[in-house]
Amino acid sequence: MRPTPRPRRRHAAFAFLLLAFWLALCPALRPGPAAAENQAESLREDLTSEKARADQAKSALGQLTEKERTLFSRLAGLEDQVGRMTKTVMAQEAALAKAEAEEERIRARYAVLAAERDQAFAALSDLLALTWPVHRENLENRLGGMSSWQSADRRFTWLAAVYKAVRQGLARLREQSAALAANLAEQERLGAEAREKLNAVNASKDDLLSSKLSLAKSIREIRAERVSREEELADTLAAIDSLKYRLTNLTDRRFEGFKGALPWPAAGRLVESFAPAAEPPRRGIGLSLPEGTPVKCVSWGKVVHADLLRGFGTVVIVYHGDDYYSLYAFLTKAQVRNGQEVEKDEVIGSAGYFPEARGPGLYFELRFGQKPINPMDWLSAKR
Repeated sequence: MRPTPRPRRRHAAFAFLLLAFWLALCPALRPGPAAAENQAESLREDLTSEKARADQAKSALGQLTEKERTLFSRLAGLEDQVGRMTKTVMAQEAALAKAEAEEERIRARYAVLAAERDQAFAALSDLLALTWPVHRENLENRLGGMSSWQSADRRFTWLAAVYKAVRQGLARLREQSAALAANLAEQERLGAEAREKLNAVNASKDDLLSSKLSLAKSIREIRAERVSREEELADTLAAIDSLKYRLTNLTDRRFEGFKGALPWPAAGRLVESFAPAAEPPRRGIGLSLPEGTPVKCVSWGKVVHADLLRGFGTVVIVYHGDDYYSLYAFLTKAQVRNGQEVEKDEVIGSAGYFPEARGPGLYFELRFGQKPINPMDWLSAKR
């Protein structure tokens, strides 16, 4: 059967009465003066070393950021050049396509004209074949076969017109062939020039793209290094915080000095607030948590109870010195034992069923002696 929240108030007070007697027999939590001073000196040296590492990491991060900014500026300039070059390439490609189309058109026209020339030559050949016997007859007979002068004149006039037409046709064909040859030569020249320009532009574009890829690779490498440096800096700063906390604990382990700065035992939704005057009284706070959430100790101390407590399930109570205690209830299990010294953020158990949350959660108390104190006044604002 699941425990109900109402009985736990009396049992908690009774448990603390028993713990008060037990603590009278416990050894002091603070190390001896000589040992404490030696540990403090070692911690100060470690703190100085970690601060130096942090400064170096910050300086390296600054340099990497500046280098990345410079590379981005160069990359932007290259992208602008690539953009301009791309437009030039597109214009050159359009000009080349136009020249090639014109060249193809002229070649097609040349083929038509060549066919027309061949037809004209064939027609002239046929005409010459027909007129040649007449021409020979005239030469051999000296116009003797003519019946009249008018007949001879008509024959010579006809032959002269035919010969003239042949000469004109041949001349026209020669002119057309010469013009076509000149046009083809010009088109070849223009095409070769356009291709040469295009190749030069493409080569420049390839160089720019190669530089862009090289810069992008450098930026990726710098970013990876910067992320690594940032992680290193974060680890170093965390180490500095830990060393500061340990040094503070070693030189001044007064629990009351951490009022308002204690970490939360777990991050969850608040379902029960501190209200000692309520009926029944609420001497702590309750959190709703995912099942199995690790529960952490809020500060250094010594475990004085890690066992079942009627009405509270599995309970861990930690003594922090100077009559301060913290209580963690409704755990599925305790991961610490009686008499064990623990540090801040050390896992002491995991969240179990908490009636007030109607599911997994944690009940947490702080006490000064037998008096419950409001945990919200001691925990940090950040949860």
